[in-house]
Amino acid sequence: AYQSNAAGGNSGADVGSPEAPGPPVATKRLIHEVQGSGASSPLDGQMVTIEAVVTGDFQSADQLNGFFLQEEDADQDADPLTSEGLFVFAPGGIDVAEGDLVRVTGVAAEFRAVTQINSVTDLTVLSSGNALPSAGSIDLPVPTSVNIDDYFEPLEGMRVQFVDPLYVSEYFQLARYGEVLLTEGGRVSQFTSTQLPDVAGYLDYLDNFARRQIILDDDNNTQN
Repeated sequence: AYQSNAAGGNSGADVGSPEAPGPPVATKRLIHEVQGSGASSPLDGQMVTIEAVVTGDFQSADQLNGFFLQEEDADQDADPLTSEGLFVFAPGGIDVAEGDLVRVTGVAAEFRAVTQINSVTDLTVLSSGNALPSAGSIDLPVPTSVNIDDYFEPLEGMRVQFVDPLYVSEYFQLARYGEVLLTEGGRVSQFTSTQLPDVAGYLDYLDNFARRQIILDDDNNTQN
């Protein structure tokens, strides 16, 4: 605050004690507004409040310390580039369950290139037993005209279903991390199982392999 020093006849101003800043004001947002249409959130670092349905509960300490939310179908936008789901990191928060409609206030943030809500200040269950929002569709392989990360970005944090059957192509990390590598179009063989060594051909093989695969994880962070 600034005060005039009229009593001393000075036309200047004295600097008093600054007013203490109030808590950050949270703005109510829809999930697609938090996600945005790019690789990172346009609201990164801002306090937001969202209301959406729990679609995946991974709150245990040996899991992810949080849960996934997805916007109700009626509140989704028509932009194919924006995701309608995101992760809420809330260790020690109240217990939620799939189908709960919850209100969350926290900070929009990026963690390992994934948009989430952290620093949660409010978590309230508004209702339970709600129908889960519709699942997004994944049609592998990713088209060669599209960057792989860009293809999956609009589905980040959402429920998804796969158009085609998936096959187990690798389980090297199964015992340690609980991960299984799945591929579309059948199991994948080594490049030289069907053709002679070739640098350009091998690069094409690796790109095709990357576009056909997805990792299935057991949601448990305990190793071995």
